Amino acid sequence: MRQAGVRLVSVAISSWAQLEPRDGEFAFGWLDAVLDRLHAGGVRVALATATSSPPPWLATITTATRRSSNHLTCGERG
Repeated sequence: MRQAGVRLVSVAISSWAQLEPRDGEFAFGWLDAVLDRLHAGGVRVALATATSSPPPWLATITTATRRSSNHLTCGERG
């Protein structure tokens, strides 16, 4: 990345499912490793919001996150 001139990267975009694979269970190890490597390489980080893509388990708890049509009917995940 340094050779390519990369000085800033956005990290954890749409990563909610990786950060919370199951309801209430958090996994930050992979993100810690990425941040450590970027820091060691002198690359700055813009930590993104992970919420734009809800994890699949959330749809089993509520239908509020499912896509809906113009007729306000709930569809499948996605």
